[in-house]
Parts: sequence; C-alpha cells; structure tokens
Amino acid sequence: TLASADRYVSSCSQVKYRRWANVKVARRLIPIVLIISCLCQSHILALFVIHEDEEDECWAPRATHYRLIFDSVFLIVHGIIFPILLGVFGFLTLYNIRRRRSDQRNGVTNLRLHRIRDFQRMTLVQTVCVMALTIPLAIHKLHRTMTPSDLKTPEKLAWERLSMSIVRFLWFLNDSGGFYIYSLSSMKFRRELLNFFDEYLLQRVHRASTMATSLESSNATRTITNRKNG
Repeated sequence: TLASADRYVSSCSQVKYRRWANVKVARRLIPIVLIISCLCQSHILALFVIHEDEEDECWAPRATHYRLIFDSVFLIVHGIIFPILLGVFGFLTLYNIRRRRSDQRNGVTNLRLHRIRDFQRMTLVQTVCVMALTIPLAIHKLHRTMTPSDLKTPEKLAWERLSMSIVRFLWFLNDSGGFYIYSLSSMKFRRELLNFFDEYLLQRVHRASTMATSLESSNATRTITNRKNG
C-alpha cells in the first residue's frame, strides 16, 4: 500500500506532492510504520492463547468479544481497506500518467503507450489478486468465530481445518506474489529483470569464478615451489 502511495505522489504534476517520493522520506517513514504496526499488534502477545484441541493453534480465546472484534477488524482492514487503498492509489497513478500523456500528446511514443498499458494491467491484476488472496482467510476466521465448534461434527471440523490450511496458503502467497504478478503481467518488468541478471549477477559470477581460478593457480604454484625446495 505504501509503495502504491509512493508511485502516486511521484506521478503527480504538483511539486509539493512529488517531494514526498524520495529516499529520505522513505527511510523515515518505514521505521515509523513498523513501530505503529508492532504497537497495534502488541495485544496479541498478552491476549492470544494456544488451543490444544485445535492442533495447538494460537488464536484469540474462544467465545469472547475480543475474538469477534479481532476477526471483524481483521476482515475490514486486511480484506477491504488495504485492497481498496491499493486499487485507489494504483488507478490515481494511472490517471496522472494519462493526464500527463494528454498534455504532451505530440511527444507520446509507442514505448510510453506500451508502458502505460503495462502499468494498467499490473495495477488491475495486483488489486484483484490481493483481494482474492486475503479476503478468504478473513472470512474464514470470522466464520469460525461466529459458529461454535461444540455443535460441529468431527467431519465438519476436519473440513474446516483443511479449508483453513488452504486459505492460509493463499494468504502467504499474497506476501510473495507481487514479484510473480509483475513478471507475468508486464513485459517491461521482465525485460528489466533480465537486464539486471545480465548486468549484475552474471558479472559477479564471472568475477567469483575468476578469483577462484586465480586462487587455485596460486595454490598450485605454491605447492610446486614447496616440492622443489623440499
């Protein structure tokens, strides 16, 4: 979400907004966001318990108002607010890019049009994927909280645990899915990624292999010299 906001302010035509899109602001903002996030989640350390009858699951105490409030807030924040903010900032960025393109219509090239279409595709795919990967877990947690487990059959409990494992897997995919979303939806991202591999990684591999070869040759020379002296 913060990355989307950064892209939005960097695409604004007004200088007072673009000033926020720099490394100095990011270095100050990231620790503040991390501290606020840790403070907002600090109640988990004191109020969460381990349910021994649910495969040692660490969660809020069962049949409490705290658990209902926690799961409701989790659904609203992670399943609704964050995806909406991600989509809003993404499409506002796209709007700024299109407006600047209309202001400079005579200088628009096919490459820039292709970049705009790439960004539009990336924004749409990322927003849809974030919602599809985060909302199921939030809904599942709230459903389990509102339905008492004492009235469920062992078969239904087993199905709930299986579905919980699936939606958790989807949730974890959301954390690492940005790279794959960008690489699959944007040709420019793939090209830049391959250029990065060519410019940096291959050079480092070549440098490491050269150093290893020179080290082996020096060791061999030293061994031959020691044998002659012996």
